[in-house]
Amino acid sequence: MQSAAANVPEDLWKVIVVLDKPGQGISDVTENTMAFAIDIPNIDPAKDEIT
Repeated sequence: MQSAAANVPEDLWKVIVVLDKPGQGISDVTENTMAFAIDIPNIDPAKDEIT
């Protein structure tokens, strides 16, 4: 029997792109489009001390 394994990434990225007019989509994203990104470390909080 083979064991199942999962690849767990070290980080998780979330990106928010601001499209402020109804009907806008991916084709409306340009270098001037406001965007926010966050890099979330994939850690086990039970192992790390939070201060």
